[in-house]
Amino acid sequence: MRIFVLRERELAEAQESEIPALLESGTPIWVDILRPNPADLKLLSDVFQFHPLAIEDTVNMRQRPKVEDYG
Repeated sequence: MRIFVLRERELAEAQESEIPALLESGTPIWVDILRPNPADLKLLSDVFQFHPLAIEDTVNMRQRPKVEDYG
């Protein structure tokens, strides 16, 4: 997992431990996850609060682009 943050108009790498504070501050971040493991999926669920169906789609490599209403 690589985490990027926009700081003073510059793209920089950040640590996973910084994510909650960055989200709270409204700082733009990008989290790049290749082949997510269970810890990555937990991060998506617990910290980013992704819907369970969205998390399921990240594991399925043959997903087509789509829009889902999670209600």
